[in-house]
Amino acid sequence: MTDLVFLKALRDKLKGGNTRSIHLNVLPGRFATRLDLSNLNYIRPVFAKKFLDQLLTNACFDLKISFDGIDLNSIQSDEQKRLGLLSKRLNSLNIENEDNYKEHGIKTFGFGFPILIKPSKQDPKKIIKAPLFIWQLEIIKATNKVNTWSILRNKTRNENGKIVDEEVHSVGLNEVLLSFLKTDESISIPQINEELLEDAVISQSELIDECYKVLKALNTNATTNIKESLLAKFKEPLKNIPEASALESVSGNIPWIHFGGVFGLFRTQKESIITDIDKIIDKFDDFDFENLEVDNFSGTAHSAVETDPSQQEILTTLGIEPKKIIQGPHGTGKS
Repeated sequence: MTDLVFLKALRDKLKGGNTRSIHLNVLPGRFATRLDLSNLNYIRPVFAKKFLDQLLTNACFDLKISFDGIDLNSIQSDEQKRLGLLSKRLNSLNIENEDNYKEHGIKTFGFGFPILIKPSKQDPKKIIKAPLFIWQLEIIKATNKVNTWSILRNKTRNENGKIVDEEVHSVGLNEVLLSFLKTDESISIPQINEELLEDAVISQSELIDECYKVLKALNTNATTNIKESLLAKFKEPLKNIPEASALESVSGNIPWIHFGGVFGLFRTQKESIITDIDKIIDKFDDFDFENLEVDNFSGTAHSAVETDPSQQEILTTLGIEPKKIIQGPHGTGKS
């Protein structure tokens, strides 16, 4: 008998990622499909903070990113390079997100924030740099303007090109990280309380509380002033995420949180399998696993007897041409 517990355990196992995946190593580096949130400040100061404010207060929003108002010919060459890189990464995210949707039927563009940094207990040489929370978002490139994109939350573009509301997706803890911690540290960190997310928004205070719970679970000897320290760091001006070597050089044995964020494609190699298992779990009571029945070929409404595919093709296409020749050896069902 198929066991629901087994299916859930299989799903959790599949969700576990390797330490090089975006779920466990989110740093942008040279990845074309990863963008440091602070890079939005290249367009105008505190633009990144504007996005965070939207994210932590609204379940639905449409944030436009545009180079309008910037005279690219009058700025320094370094600024031009930074804006050029920003444009390339936004375009790459948009193209890859659409291609992934066409191939697998899943859009994986999202935002990870903040970043938990800790050495692996099984292999201390490996430093985990994982987003603690992941928000599912949408990215759209304008078709009538250059260097213009929209980042949407719980909104989408319909067939007529208009931005409309869609099914509300909430925010959740990074499940790949939770699975990794369960294996690496033998620590089970519970998901966010559903009552907390009834409005599909995690506020600043709720975010700090959840960060504190994770750090407390990873370090039972943590002092009580961790929450105050987290809040103080959160309020600091947003800076570019340091390179991996810089983060690793200041990382000790105690996990800590860097308040930086990354836009990226949060997909796993087994995404389609996980999706199928989720559907089976959701409709588990509807499946009759032990008594599966295979329906015979249904035939056609145009025949009083059962037909095979070749016979049905003839019947359903009789009205296309005025004449049709049917030929074949004796006993093959021509009559």
